[in-house]
Amino acid sequence: MLVALLVCLIPTTIGALVPAIGIAGMDRLVQHNVLATSGRAVETAGDITTLLLDKTGTITYGNRRAVNFFPAHDVERTELIEAARLSSLADETPEGRSIVDLAAEKGVGGPDLAALLKGTEEFAIVEFSASTRMSGLDLDGRKIRKGAATAVAKFVADAGGQTPAEVDRKVREISAQGGTRCWWPASGTTAEPGSSARSTSPTWSSRACMPALPNYAGWASGR
Repeated sequence: MLVALLVCLIPTTIGALVPAIGIAGMDRLVQHNVLATSGRAVETAGDITTLLLDKTGTITYGNRRAVNFFPAHDVERTELIEAARLSSLADETPEGRSIVDLAAEKGVGGPDLAALLKGTEEFAIVEFSASTRMSGLDLDGRKIRKGAATAVAKFVADAGGQTPAEVDRKVREISAQGGTRCWWPASGTTAEPGSSARSTSPTWSSRACMPALPNYAGWASGR
């Protein structure tokens, strides 16, 4: 009779012990300053052999940041960086500020937005919107934009430009490394469509650019 009773109790006893084991595991983690949100998570952790921990600011950044500029063929590096800086002067996001900071680090500085617009009558700050997926600045007849790759591509195409093959290759190369694509059409009052291209690569992304267009500059990013 006692043997039969023991056999009957074993299944229920095991079921009662499972939560207790999980709680005991959570308690041991607390002793090491680790908070577990569930006992089941502790059980799963028993199969883990490697644990990677990261604190933002040590291995990674909390925000995407620009890290480099890659000029396309026949494009002056300083010209590219200046276009990138102008496209981000009105952008107060961390990534926008990082582009301006990187430009300064590369030796291409200039007045801030307020000083740039002082005494200028023909200008407009273009805010980002879900419909256009672009933002930027209109200044002295130039339209400087940045935004989603497809949006800027259409922006350039509507102005009569097209994407150079070399830029597409660079975009694919950087994207394969986990970067974010970025296109930059050339800007200037004398450039002919397709005469040049610009590309950049921020920390969080790489920038590839689109062909030169009279009075147009733009930048596109997208995963």
